[in-house]
Parts: sequence; structure tokens; C-alpha cells
Amino acid sequence: MLLKKRAERSDKKHRLHPYLKTETFNRLSKVHLAIRTQKNVSIHDIAEDILDMAMESAEVITWLQNRYGVPADHPMRVSKSTHMGKSSLKHLYEL
Repeated sequence: MLLKKRAERSDKKHRLHPYLKTETFNRLSKVHLAIRTQKNVSIHDIAEDILDMAMESAEVITWLQNRYGVPADHPMRVSKSTHMGKSSLKHLYEL
């Protein structure tokens, strides 16, 4: 009995938080392979480092909120705040 191999979906997500498109996962995998030649690190650590960098950038945070239509005066809109040398994200209603 021959088993037929199922075709892979074109929009398949890989189990990485957040779930990624195949193209994004492939790009991240290439970076992961390059880094692993020098240091043993997981692909999840790399993804987390990228997200940490993005969340430290006020420009990226603003871009994301604008992209998904969060109004500039919405109380849940997030902005970067620095207090005593420590940065955090705060909603407008918290400011």
C-alpha cells in the first residue's frame, strides 16, 4: 500500500511565537544558520532578540499602531516612556 504524501500548504505557519509565514521563517532560518556557525543559539532566542529590539524602538511601535489603525488619541495607544533610566511602554490613559 502506497501512502500519498500530503502537499504542504502555501500559507503554513511554523511553530514559533509569534507564528510566522514560511517566507519570514526561511529568512530567520538563514540568519540562525549563520549565527550557529559561531555560537550555539536557538532560533527562538534570535526571534526574541529581534522583538526586543523592535519594542525598544519608538518608531517601530508607532509604525505598528499606525499600520493597524490605532487612532493617535485612543486611550489604549502605547508610547515609550523612560523613568529613572528604565524604559517601558505605557498606554495613553496611564500618562
